[in-house]
Amino acid sequence: MKNLATLVRLHKWRIDESTRKLADLDSLATRFHGQIADIGDGLAAEAPFAADSVESAASYSNFLQVEIARRRTLEHSLVDLEQEIVCAREQIAAAYRELKTYEITLERKRKQAKRIQDRRQQSVLDEVGKTLHRTRASERLA
Repeated sequence: MKNLATLVRLHKWRIDESTRKLADLDSLATRFHGQIADIGDGLAAEAPFAADSVESAASYSNFLQVEIARRRTLEHSLVDLEQEIVCAREQIAAAYRELKTYEITLERKRKQAKRIQDRRQQSVLDEVGKTLHRTRASERLA
């Protein structure tokens, strides 16, 4: 039973670690979404300045290409990250199922040990009762 309790603790620790990793991945995904939104806002903010002159339009074109490439890279990274998040969630779900199996087994073993202990105690109490009854019965006869 001690080994099972150790397994339960180990799996709880693994689930905690996996949950922390998932939280980090979610946080990173949120940052990527924010950066993608910032790129869109930046492009929209710079567009009116590009219309002012030919030099501005040329530099805006370069700026636009760099920002679009950056956004594309972030979007690809976000897709990869979301796949990693799905895998992490599946791993956590599997770990919870395995933990539940160990917990159920541990609880059953504890209940079985308690039943055995209760039977032993009852057997001792029965023996004490029988001895007491015999003693009293022999005292009455004497």
